[in-house]
Amino acid sequence: MTLALERPMSPACDSTLADDIRHLVDSLDEKIYDIVRDYQEIFCCEVILIDDRSHHWQLEIHDSGEIELLHQKYLSNGELQDISFTPITVITQFIIALTESRQ
Repeated sequence: MTLALERPMSPACDSTLADDIRHLVDSLDEKIYDIVRDYQEIFCCEVILIDDRSHHWQLEIHDSGEIELLHQKYLSNGELQDISFTPITVITQFIIALTESRQ
């Protein structure tokens, strides 16, 4: 399931990396991943939440062009545990972050 809220894209960040990441997110299987998109004006960033019920990722595409990824996993009690918070500078970092948890 994908849910897009009012302003889902950063109006200022139109980098190739951001576009490539958006394209990859658009191509994710919605039977596996729940995806929520929003634009957070207070933080000046587009936020994309990706969840596969065992792992959770929060992708932030800032108007400044900076891209960050928070990766968390679900514990047996349902709480989220932080795994990493990484600046994304190349597309392979994003791909590896999504795929390493599925192995």
